[in-house]
Amino acid sequence: MSSAIPLLRDVLNRNTCQLELVKEQVLKTRSLYDDAQVALEEAQSRLDILARERDHLLRLEVTLNQAQAASRSALVREAVAAMPPEVLSHIFRDVDEAADPRWTHDEWWSGIDQGVLVYSKNRAEAPFILSAVCIKWRKIVLNDGHLWKYISAPMVSTSKDQPCNATHLARIHLCLERSKGSPLHVAFDWRAASGSFTELCAALTKNAHRFERCVLVAVQTVMDPAVLEIFRCQTPALTRLYLMMNQNTGVSTTTYGGFLPFAPKLSNVLIRVPASFPSLRVCSGWWEAVSFTLDLAGHATQTLQHLSLRSVTDTAIHYNSISFPRLQSLMVSGRWCFGANPTTVNVPSLTHFGCQNFSVAQAAGFDRFAESASETITHLTLGTFPADIDDLRALSKLKHVTHLTIGMRYVDQWAKYTVSDASLASLCDVQPTVWPHLTRISFESVGSVNPPDAPNLLRLVHMRSGQVSAQPGGHAGNNPATINQVDLNYIGAPVWLKQQLEQILAARREK
Repeated sequence: MSSAIPLLRDVLNRNTCQLELVKEQVLKTRSLYDDAQVALEEAQSRLDILARERDHLLRLEVTLNQAQAASRSALVREAVAAMPPEVLSHIFRDVDEAADPRWTHDEWWSGIDQGVLVYSKNRAEAPFILSAVCIKWRKIVLNDGHLWKYISAPMVSTSKDQPCNATHLARIHLCLERSKGSPLHVAFDWRAASGSFTELCAALTKNAHRFERCVLVAVQTVMDPAVLEIFRCQTPALTRLYLMMNQNTGVSTTTYGGFLPFAPKLSNVLIRVPASFPSLRVCSGWWEAVSFTLDLAGHATQTLQHLSLRSVTDTAIHYNSISFPRLQSLMVSGRWCFGANPTTVNVPSLTHFGCQNFSVAQAAGFDRFAESASETITHLTLGTFPADIDDLRALSKLKHVTHLTIGMRYVDQWAKYTVSDASLASLCDVQPTVWPHLTRISFESVGSVNPPDAPNLLRLVHMRSGQVSAQPGGHAGNNPATINQVDLNYIGAPVWLKQQLEQILAARREK
């Protein structure tokens, strides 16, 4: 027998066994496949059902949303239809004011000097849009003169002789007519305009008695005299005025008299033009010479309460006397502009003084002012804390200061500051004590302290824990008042420092 036969027989047996195993696996796999096929068919059927249900729900959602919107609109229409015309009129007035929010707060001139446009397209279009909704609304809008009181236009030239095109002129005439006797909000910006203003100014002059608020920016090299004539009229309703005009108007200086002969309600003004007004409460001004602002304030000595001056030249103003009996706050920036010669600086009601960007120690006449006002000034605002000990000694003559603020705002502009903590050490070490009545220190959020943990500030708070001597004529140098409030709003103020100060001050308040 051949020796290969046993080997071949073994191979045949092994292959037979393996074949049997494969056949069993094929049967199992076919069974699993059949089961999976059935499950897939069932899942596909379920998927188709869910898809149809989804599509149905989506269509139903769209239908319900449309029905909801229609119902809501119908409800609003019914509610609005039921409103008395007087209520709708008040709502329309709120919409009109909201179209230009700059007119709703005290700093309504904010940004104009930095190039912000005066004209508000939204507010100019508001009454026309409201009147186009329905007959009822149109009737209400046409009958309410307050909705047409915004008088303004963009200065779009259509020819070299006309700074405002015919469409806007027609709209202005229409608004003046429909506003009836309502107070007017007037806003024009002629910075980029040229040519004749006669037609527009004639319409404004005729209605000057209705001006309530007025913004007029006109800084051309040569100004049409018709612009100036607007302000020679009586303005009994005028409460706020922003007027910026080039002093080189091409008009004789004799024409600068007699502006606003009757403005009894004028309470807030920011002006850059030679003028005179009979009554002011707030006055702010800045340019190369601040004399016009002080001349303006001189016509309001009995009513002026807040005066802000920002001079950018070394030119000082010399007076025999300066008197503002009701002035409560005085902010001076850039230069001390009162000069060295005034024999009297009379500000008996002044409680708040601020200064920045100049050395008070080198400012001629500041010592006389400090001596005159030191008894009443309790709030001192500084652009930054003085690093020069001479400046600090000059300011220390305001000996009744109780509140010190670091960080000064001029009109709508904040001045950034950086205070060296080392300079704060002078409040701890200089004798006699600087500001012995000091009880509050505030750091505005527009600056920083270096280093931010301000160890000398913390030392000052620890040192100022006594009470000012009550002895008549006594000196408080070694027994200063207790600091009971510190406002750390400067950039980078550590949280732990705020918490530590709060714990110290809270413990003092509990005693």
